[in-house]
Amino acid sequence: MIRLAYYLLRNFLHIVVTSLLAVFFMFSLCPILFSYEISKKILGYSKYEFILAVTALVVYIAIVSWKYSVRLWQRYRNTYPLENPAFLYPDYVIIFILSIGLLSMNCYTSWGIDISPQMKNFLILNSAIFMLWLLGTYFWPKEKPKPGNNKYDKYSLSDEPITEDGQDILGRDKFINSLYDELVELPFHDSFVLGLYAGWGEGKTSVLNLLKKKIISNNFFMILDFKPWYYKDEEAILNAFYREIEYAITQNFMLPDLRKAFSKYQKLVTSGIERSGLKIGFSFNEESVDDMKKRIESYILQIGKKIVIFVDDIDRLPPDEILLIFNLVRHNSKFKNTIFVLSFDENYVANILENRWSTRGHINNQEVDLVHIRKDYVC
Repeated sequence: MIRLAYYLLRNFLHIVVTSLLAVFFMFSLCPILFSYEISKKILGYSKYEFILAVTALVVYIAIVSWKYSVRLWQRYRNTYPLENPAFLYPDYVIIFILSIGLLSMNCYTSWGIDISPQMKNFLILNSAIFMLWLLGTYFWPKEKPKPGNNKYDKYSLSDEPITEDGQDILGRDKFINSLYDELVELPFHDSFVLGLYAGWGEGKTSVLNLLKKKIISNNFFMILDFKPWYYKDEEAILNAFYREIEYAITQNFMLPDLRKAFSKYQKLVTSGIERSGLKIGFSFNEESVDDMKKRIESYILQIGKKIVIFVDDIDRLPPDEILLIFNLVRHNSKFKNTIFVLSFDENYVANILENRWSTRGHINNQEVDLVHIRKDYVC
């Protein structure tokens, strides 16, 4: 209750402005709308068939919008406990509707509006439906993740990656538990990069699947499973990467300016990308790259969760795109509270980069040994 009072007091100006907008609507626009003959006919309508038809439409809209509304309120409830949350658009809508409701109870009689008894019943019924829908969607419990569909028995010879603990006959659980404990016990907010090295077919994806399943059960983490091979070129990968981080956060929280911050940051760090290779440059802007990065980090720190970003099968990518992923991880996306888990065949990646650029090359104007790229880019 104290937190609510502080929240309302801190956003007092927003509440006043929204209430004044409701007053303007009621005393300026409503009399104009109610002065038209069609408005008077609707309010004075007495046929139950029409009223039932409109009520059925209202119920249909409530059912169709149920899932979306439940998701919206879950994001709202997740955001409210954060430190200094913004005044969100549901707050504006609620304040506006409450103000309109309070004013309309006292004003419609003074405008000479004749509402039929049937229309009064209609308004009461639909108001009740709306309140039940609002309360139901707000208090609807969060949907628990469904258990995976175990397609293969324990002794299956399928070469598909496993997804369930019961399918693991190679004793990976000790390694996965150790890796999970290490992630949980990280004592700092800085970005952390973890490399999982193995050849093709040696079970990297299976390990990641079991690790993800374990992480999902911990509310301290959020998971982003980024698949760069879905995208056609470097620019598409960059666009998708920042968009998916933003989407992963906004699926659980309402942070109004986060999308704009990511968009701005992306434009700054990708302004120099050329199709022939990676060349990061920076455009002129009122905010520097470091400023934008700090702003994004402030949002990530605000939600109080570590974002675990999985990038599997990096060795499937062309050389330019492999280097792009490493560059993203090391230079442009090491936000606080982010953990990268990169999975690839280190020998294959080193060889393909060596064949592409020779044993030495330049990255961001710095000479590096591409054969030992794993030491430079993956900690």
